[in-house]
Amino acid sequence: MKLKEILPAILVIILVLGLSTAAICYASYERQTMLANKEFVSLTPPNYQYPTEAPAPIETTAAEPSETTAAQEETTAPKTEQETTQSVYVPPEDDSRIYYTDYRFTTVDADYFNDAVFIGNSRMQGFILYCGIPGLTSYTSVGMTVKSYFTKEDFTINGTLMTAASALENTPGFEKVYIKLGINELGWVSTDQFITAYQEIIEHIYSCNPNALIYVISVLPFAQAAIEKDPVLDMDKVREYNNAIQEMCASYGACYLDVASVFTGEDGYMPYNYSFDGVHINVASIKLWLNYLLEHGIEK
Repeated sequence: MKLKEILPAILVIILVLGLSTAAICYASYERQTMLANKEFVSLTPPNYQYPTEAPAPIETTAAEPSETTAAQEETTAPKTEQETTQSVYVPPEDDSRIYYTDYRFTTVDADYFNDAVFIGNSRMQGFILYCGIPGLTSYTSVGMTVKSYFTKEDFTINGTLMTAASALENTPGFEKVYIKLGINELGWVSTDQFITAYQEIIEHIYSCNPNALIYVISVLPFAQAAIEKDPVLDMDKVREYNNAIQEMCASYGACYLDVASVFTGEDGYMPYNYSFDGVHINVASIKLWLNYLLEHGIEK
């Protein structure tokens, strides 16, 4: 067979191989581009540049926390009904604490926080750093949960690394405690598991100061755009947690602060302009949070 007779077939084969190779390379490029552009949502605040005029952090420093998301910290199997039943705290007969069941709120000024301690996760951390009140005593860290309050050594006091619980035990003279937790526990097995652990914090605070006035801040809402990226950010679960927190506060004589109402729009979600990522409150909107606290003080 002469070369000129088989040359067209050879050229066809070369063309087919060339097109196949090009298609494979293009598909590989498209996949790499897709993976590179894929967005992952994390509840760890992004590297957001706040205004330089913001007040300096408080003297108590937190160790550099590892990045976490709202994914559940525990993945244990559901507990039995007996294990998950919410317990009700019964104070001893000689308990001298003042219980507030019918709160009469009053407007206070920033000095009201002089004997207060603020405890919480990244949202509370943002409040402390940018509310405009310097020198607040706080134990806040990214990813804090009602469990890690007792277990994670994020705070350095007098050169010693300790948990938030230990830090509070080493804080003299506090009369008020503001707590803000719940976002990092949304993936937990059950609401009862969350509340049972939260109750341990309340009891620990009272063990440090039986007459402390405890304010428990509601779990704040999320913007719908953030929820679409991360299904763990479940607003139904947020509302369920807040209802349970209110019941817990009533049984312990603590004060429930519905800060969530400030950041909830008519559609039940947080308007995006209150945040810089749909989750964490931006600097301008933190002033709304501060105003709520100043309008909901309680004088003993």
